[in-house]
Amino acid sequence: MQAFTPEPSRSFALSSHAMSADFSQTIQNLIGGKQYRAQVTVKDQYGAQNQASLDIPYVRELESILHLTKLDVSASYMPWDFASNLQAWKREIPLMGAYDSEDDNVKMKHIDWANGHGIAAFFVDGGEWAGHPQRAPSVLTAFLRAGMRAAIQVSGDPWGGGEENGGGYVSGTRANAPRFTVDLSYQRNHDAFITMVKRWLDEGFFTYSSYYKINSRPIIFIYNAKALIDETQTFKEMRGLIRDNVGADPFIIGELTCRIPTLPADSEAWYFDMKDLRAYDAMTSWAGMHNQSLQQRDQIYSTNYEHYYEIGLRAWRDFAHGRGLKFIPPVIAGFDNSYSWGPTGFPVVRDPALFEKRMRIASKYVDDDLKQIRIDTWNDFGEWTYIEPSSTTGFEFVDLLKKTLIA
Repeated sequence: MQAFTPEPSRSFALSSHAMSADFSQTIQNLIGGKQYRAQVTVKDQYGAQNQASLDIPYVRELESILHLTKLDVSASYMPWDFASNLQAWKREIPLMGAYDSEDDNVKMKHIDWANGHGIAAFFVDGGEWAGHPQRAPSVLTAFLRAGMRAAIQVSGDPWGGGEENGGGYVSGTRANAPRFTVDLSYQRNHDAFITMVKRWLDEGFFTYSSYYKINSRPIIFIYNAKALIDETQTFKEMRGLIRDNVGADPFIIGELTCRIPTLPADSEAWYFDMKDLRAYDAMTSWAGMHNQSLQQRDQIYSTNYEHYYEIGLRAWRDFAHGRGLKFIPPVIAGFDNSYSWGPTGFPVVRDPALFEKRMRIASKYVDDDLKQIRIDTWNDFGEWTYIEPSSTTGFEFVDLLKKTLIA
């Protein structure tokens, strides 16, 4: 399916009896949010003809409001190819149809809509990045070339799979730590992580002026960083590699908070004893701290989500500041792990008015010097977290986001 519905073509007749002619044509009333192709057909008196065409760059639909916003808002971006797996999307699809994120027109429209509603940057979800298919790197590179601020998101259960399943990391090697933890002092895990970093450098992401930065430092967002332990030496090597190549120390954001209802005081001993929080620059959570593994007895935390969300933001912000870290509040429009492919759980209500409320709650807990909020996500239709204009809600979520940011 194409990113936009084609318009009827328009013809302009030109006449000349000379062997050659220079001409120009003014075309008015172009509709924003589209790409156009100008095609010229030249026919002589004997019926012979030649054609030439010119693709006109994407015409913006919206003016950027980034200079008006009071917060620096980013959103996680999934490099989907909807058309290849359309049957997975049970309830609705994007407003522009079942797109492929590698389509340049799709990316231009996403930049247009995002900047026009206050989203300054995309974190492009790339799984583990080491050995990952080229889709995520190519999407990130295309955003950067187009001037959109964008950055690496190490995500998609990056430490999962395990050695027995061909994964790059081995979990559960440290005594007295949970089975899901990944010890970066374990040689195979260290090597896999550094291989990933070297691939980022080979791809040249950090060389683009549009790469998303904080104080001139390229940002990297690490999903499920909570599972990493003994990060000290591996992160030191990562920082050195990036600094030597691009001249700046990276700004590492880790998904380090526990999910609702777990607060710092409730965290298990391994979290404090085996993690090196000093290896990071900032902490955040995924999906607004919602815990998709809630049990029947814990429904109160999803049915009263906004109440426990604010409690969590306050506690983990104070925890971060007490350890010298910045804090970046995460926000969701809704969550339903059964929406497309996940198991049945206890969803967070998806509602534009509640999204606006969550944005206003989150804005109370931003760091004054960063003014940053992360939205999970721009376009994850799989878990119901998207704010991208869709076939049923249109622009409701992004319109409310704009209202919140410039009010």
